[in-house]
Amino acid sequence: MAEHMVISRLHQHSAKVDGFWRTWRVYTPASYDGAQLMPAVLTLHGGDHALAHERTTWHLLAESEGFLVVYPEALTDGVMWNAWDCLSRKDGRPDDAAFLNWLIDWLLEAYAVDPARIYLHGQSMGDMMGTHFAFIYPDRIAAAALCSGPTKTKWWLTKEGQPRFLPSGSCPVLRLHGENDVFQASSLQGREAWLYKRQCHIDINDAYWITANDCDAASFVTTKDRNIVLYAGKDGIDYISMTVCKGEHRPPLETEKEIWDNLFLRYRLEKGTHVRTKAEPVWRPDAGAIAVAVGSSKCCYNNRVYSMSGHVPIVREGVLYIDAAGLRPWLTELVLPNELRKAEIDGVEMVPFTELMEANDYAAAQEFGAGYAALHTFTLSFDLAYTIRRFLGVQPALTMREAFEKEDEIFRIQCLDKGFEPPKNRLEEIWIWGHTI
Repeated sequence: MAEHMVISRLHQHSAKVDGFWRTWRVYTPASYDGAQLMPAVLTLHGGDHALAHERTTWHLLAESEGFLVVYPEALTDGVMWNAWDCLSRKDGRPDDAAFLNWLIDWLLEAYAVDPARIYLHGQSMGDMMGTHFAFIYPDRIAAAALCSGPTKTKWWLTKEGQPRFLPSGSCPVLRLHGENDVFQASSLQGREAWLYKRQCHIDINDAYWITANDCDAASFVTTKDRNIVLYAGKDGIDYISMTVCKGEHRPPLETEKEIWDNLFLRYRLEKGTHVRTKAEPVWRPDAGAIAVAVGSSKCCYNNRVYSMSGHVPIVREGVLYIDAAGLRPWLTELVLPNELRKAEIDGVEMVPFTELMEANDYAAAQEFGAGYAALHTFTLSFDLAYTIRRFLGVQPALTMREAFEKEDEIFRIQCLDKGFEPPKNRLEEIWIWGHTI
């Protein structure tokens, strides 16, 4: 029944735009009558190209929530979107950002769409294209959800590590990736694949939107399968970084409903300015949670960073130990059971962080030299542990130039792993890149 519904309400369109024939589909829910304005979601495909409309739940949400879904297509299957203007007209490639901008104008003329509620979603290379579009045209969309993009630094940074593009204005943005969606290369050992994915891709993307939205505070949201960092922006224009715990490249389908509830419902455009609506997000910051990191004299309690007295946390035989006295200013009724394991370190009696917190009715976990405890069950991803270490001042970041060089080094190894010759031009590089990630 659902498949028939998709086919019957999915309308294909094509037109010559800037000298190139372009194709896109529009899904209209049963409630669409052409009289009342409806929101619209533009969703940009990744490597599945023209099959994207068969692999999402946006059409189901459109029925329940009342909005249109637009599925634009890249020009050439295999080459995909022309993100970051990597290719030019002499390569037979159009300006895809200009095409999407044109498409929004066309949509407003062809359908009864609310210009204040046009949203952007992109998956994989659709994330790359969506990020590029949001950089250039943030005032054309009410919000953007960008998922799983293997954003290649070589295409949007110079060799010196300078950005070729920057956001031209603020925009409510959510970036999502799966915890296990990491670099694949024979040279990477242990946690390096996770670490370099953070440092070469995610850190830089985070920094762009944190800066563009003038964010000055952050809070954590944890569940059994999501880790979320909410960055509060100026004038309510927030940035959200979301990790699917143990997730892979393609997010679970339910994330589209989460995006709708926690981002799209919360924003609209008024005369080119993003405005927060009265809709309340489902995600709520963890109350009373505490985070620590090896080697840091700071802790995060109730989503605020404080200096912590006593011995800094340390790992011994894989266990994160903490000086319990350092937590007492916030956990005034902290209980220290006699049966807890203890270790004397530099003359200070220390106890395992997770055991201490669990003895005080918290759920607790440790990962990558960080510990987190909350008043509910959760999963601690590598990504949140890394972020905690950044917040508490013990995790260095790569400079943009270092990120460029590191990713280029990994790409060369990926080419060797796959038996590819070094690319001779940008077209070859894009093809090889698409077969090594």
